Formats: sequence, C-alpha cells, structure tokens
Amino acid sequence: MNSCEMCGKNATLTTTNIAGSSMQLCNNCKRLGSVENQKPSSKSFFKNKKKTQPTKQIVDNYSSVIAKALEEKGYNAHQLARAINLKESSLNKFLTAKLQPDLEIAKKIENFLEITLIEESTQEAPIEDYLVDEEEEQPGNSLGDLIKKQLNNK
Repeated sequence: MNSCEMCGKNATLTTTNIAGSSMQLCNNCKRLGSVENQKPSSKSFFKNKKKTQPTKQIVDNYSSVIAKALEEKGYNAHQLARAINLKESSLNKFLTAKLQPDLEIAKKIENFLEITLIEESTQEAPIEDYLVDEEEEQPGNSLGDLIKKQLNNK
C-alpha cells in the first residue's frame, strides 16, 4: 500500500483532482476533491471521421441583397456606413462583391436594413473532432518513412 499525499496515511489510494492537481488520496481525503477517471482518454491521432455541424455563413448574393435593401429603404452607402460604424470604402467593396463581410459586420447590416445575410449551413467539423483515442491508432507511415519515400523518388 502507498501513503496518501494529503495526510500520509497508508491506505488504498484513489486519483483525485484538487484545485487542478491530480493527487493520490485515501478514502477520507478524496472527499475534498473530485475523483478522476482511472483511465483518461488521451486524444492524439487523426482519423477521417465525417462529422457535420451547422455553421453560419454569408449568403452567396450578399452584394445584391444589400444593394436592393438600400434602394428599398432609401438609404445610400454613406448613410449605411455611418450607421454601422464602417468605412464607406469597405462597404463599397461589399456592394461590388470584391470583399465579403465578416459575420459581425453582416449582423450589423442585417439589423440596420432588416434583411437576412447570414444563413446556417452544414460543413465538416473542425479538426478537433477528428482526434481519436490512441487505442484506435492504425499503424501507418511515420515522418521518417515519408522522408525516406520522398528521397527515394528523386
């Protein structure tokens, strides 16, 4: 048996998290923290898992939607730019589709002109969702193998 890292008592120990630190504690001391899983899942390798989740993106015809709304509301580009605290040159780039607004600016334009520029779409999940447990790791090429292969191809 080992000794408790908190009180020093010889007893059966449990891995416990106290204030962000993992400690081996006896049954009496483990109530001071939260018991950790005995086998933490470590994620380190990539695997092609197709996961989709909804994301927000700007509509394809954003320039014509903005221009049409400006015309209907009777505003010009200068007035819109001042109202949403944006450079008029940037707004002109949006109106000519030379530049796509980011989501924050698009939301401001939506609110001011009472239009819809942002839509939900499904795209591949971010790279973190492709991480898998080490136990699922498939044997493959190491970086050294790839370098050797590249050198042999020359």
